[in-house]
Amino acid sequence: MEVPEVFFLSHFHADFGENFKLMLKAGIFGGYRMNIRRTDPVSVETDLAQAFSDHDRRLTYGTQFGFGAGLMFDPFEIHLMAQGKWGWSSFYEPDYYNPFYYRYAYPLDLVLTLGIYYQLTPRRGHTRAQLRRMAREMVSNQQE
Repeated sequence: MEVPEVFFLSHFHADFGENFKLMLKAGIFGGYRMNIRRTDPVSVETDLAQAFSDHDRRLTYGTQFGFGAGLMFDPFEIHLMAQGKWGWSSFYEPDYYNPFYYRYAYPLDLVLTLGIYYQLTPRRGHTRAQLRRMAREMVSNQQE
């Protein structure tokens, strides 16, 4: 299936030392299933191989979450993230096949990503380690 999706995510991170950060993502997504290609033998013999049936749901939505770590070497950052998407909308109506047999198909995607980022502008703000070093330098300069 081809599914264009829109995400609304919050991205949290905590810096540890000069070169390490932990990250967390959480939010929701929505999308629309544009087309389908079925490979099961029953669908291939019928017209359903490339078409949606009356019982298929094309609208998809759910939650997305992820966690990861990053290494920072100015001006580059390397992020390793594990992300998951859990759909709240089944691929099809749950009980269309038989009123006594309930079938559900909620999408669940898990992805491992590796990204390399380049910073166009200098980093703003200071890490906890940098603030401690600046405070020590200020105190040592005042004592001299």
